[in-house]
Amino acid sequence: MERERELNQFKTQLINLASHQFRTPLATIRSCIDLLDLKLKSTHLNDAFQGFFAKHKAIIDEETTRMTELMENILDIGRIDEGKVELFKKNLPFKKFMDDFVQSNQEPGGEYRKLSYHFDTSDKIISIDEILLRNVLRNIVSNAYKYSQGKPAPELKVNFKKNAYWITVKDYGIGVPDKDQPYLFESFFRASNARIFPGSGLGLMISKKLIALHGGNIHFSSKVGAGCCVTIHLPA
Repeated sequence: MERERELNQFKTQLINLASHQFRTPLATIRSCIDLLDLKLKSTHLNDAFQGFFAKHKAIIDEETTRMTELMENILDIGRIDEGKVELFKKNLPFKKFMDDFVQSNQEPGGEYRKLSYHFDTSDKIISIDEILLRNVLRNIVSNAYKYSQGKPAPELKVNFKKNAYWITVKDYGIGVPDKDQPYLFESFFRASNARIFPGSGLGLMISKKLIALHGGNIHFSSKVGAGCCVTIHLPA
């Protein structure tokens, strides 16, 4: 057990070191691209080259953003596993928190769909870490958008029972194969039919741990071709 503890500690330290070391070159890449962009705008180059540069700049921007998010997720895992994530709770009216979240979270690209949103209960004051909970919801909602392209907008419903809020996010997308469902909350796991989509396989695992810190849980159900339903149980 002592040997296992030491190995786990070493793994965490190595991951944290690697994540921090990746941050600097990623920031440098982004800065260099921005400088090149400014330089090109001030020179007279033909339209074909401008289009070529813009196309590949967009690819670099997207990939550096993905890498930065991956590094942040890995650092979050390290902090959670070491017990270094602290909740900074505030007493907030939960309906306003949810209303504000929905208002600012339409589909980021493509179809620009908006959530079908229903707050089907009375408002209550609840003690939450609004930043961490907003990150959890953003992660789950972004998955609902990503895996349901060309389908009706995802639904977000809020109910209250047994002294807890139940937040349900349902989409009508590709769904998750039965054989993959037991592993969805494991690090770096991605469903076999989702690998053509960008992602790290860390979001759901981190979300589950952050909800657990609030004393709650996340439940998942899905059927291939019929979408997914993710339910957050959040004690009031």
